[in-house]
Amino acid sequence: MQRIRDLEDRLARAEALIQQLMTRAGAPPVVESAANIVAPVAAPEVSRSERQTMTGERGMPQELLPNLGLIGASSSFSAGIHSGPYSSGRGTYLSGGVSLPLMKAPGGQLLYDFSAGLSRSDSPLTITSNVAQVANLAVLGPGQLTDALQGTGAAPFPVQVSSRSKVDVLQVIPFGLKYQNASLSRWRLRPYVVMGFGLFVTISNQTTLTGLRNAPALNALFGNGAPFGGALIGGQIAAAKELTALGLPSGQGGISPGFQTGGGIEWRVKPRLSWGLDMRWNKLGNGANFFTIAPRGSFHF
Repeated sequence: MQRIRDLEDRLARAEALIQQLMTRAGAPPVVESAANIVAPVAAPEVSRSERQTMTGERGMPQELLPNLGLIGASSSFSAGIHSGPYSSGRGTYLSGGVSLPLMKAPGGQLLYDFSAGLSRSDSPLTITSNVAQVANLAVLGPGQLTDALQGTGAAPFPVQVSSRSKVDVLQVIPFGLKYQNASLSRWRLRPYVVMGFGLFVTISNQTTLTGLRNAPALNALFGNGAPFGGALIGGQIAAAKELTALGLPSGQGGISPGFQTGGGIEWRVKPRLSWGLDMRWNKLGNGANFFTIAPRGSFHF
């Protein structure tokens, strides 16, 4: 008889434990013990912060990684302006990127961030041509050295010419980290900071159509001032006319490692869409630097 009572007590304790687990999981009380000795267990009180996290009441949709995205990832696109690398003047800026969650961090989340962007400038630039100085010296002779170097007097080739300088900088940042703060989630806002390392590819092109002075025969021979007019190579001499006919771009370029840092803020308009503002500072290994600022749209997935 005592053994039966012991078994009933064990069964009652097991049923009570099951009842507690089911209640914590959100299921309603469903069982009493066979011996009618276990009362329904009241559901444990859930704090406001826990309820907001579970239900998304803070203004963000419920997600696999809370309030980040369906898996905490996003892809983004930005279009804005830049301050002008190499003092080339302000211009347009386009960029895109992908952010993937890495881990939770105090007050928010840490993400891996990949981005690529293109900065483009088009501004006037006055160029002094060393090649034109040598050509003037060959025509005028050492006796008119000053005119030859300054392009004055009887010198046929202008030494200083006005040009349009176009500078394109492609930035690829494959190694970036992004910290996103969640303290403003109830207003659907997410401030963030980013930093990363990558490569910057620069392509420059200077174009001038300055003709020759005091030399109508040479003007007719070269046409449009070539070899000192047209799209210049290194800002000094024009490309061969056969290459120009093919549409092959002239100019010069280079690749430099660099560093990028900045931040911004996002406003979650819809569960999968957010708008924001992104600002970044870029430092190239060759000493050049520039800022970018752009409105930013993100798709969360």
